Amino acid sequence: MTAAIRLRIEQFLEGTFCLIVEPSASFASSIQACLRSLGIPPTRILMARRMEDARRMIESHKPRMLITEYQIHNSFGLELVDLQDKHYTGDFKVTFIATKNSSDGAVA
Repeated sequence: MTAAIRLRIEQFLEGTFCLIVEPSASFASSIQACLRSLGIPPTRILMARRMEDARRMIESHKPRMLITEYQIHNSFGLELVDLQDKHYTGDFKVTFIATKNSSDGAVA
């Protein structure tokens, strides 16, 4: 990755956070490693394994970037997208929804 791209990513997240919501510790660590390789400082990466923790982090840290599993125990990560919209009031934000579930409903 070029230094220019790394700088743009750092500028994009400057003063805000990226939240990873993933029940699997190994998948969460893999996502975190990927973000760090993109130049996101570890101090800007938050991780939650449960919905309750993710909700609190969104309310308190207002992450600009959200990466969430589609289904977290008996809840759905889409709920967190609405919460991010409510709490992050900046111009641009990024949300990724990942899933290990390959059903048609989850993919849709």
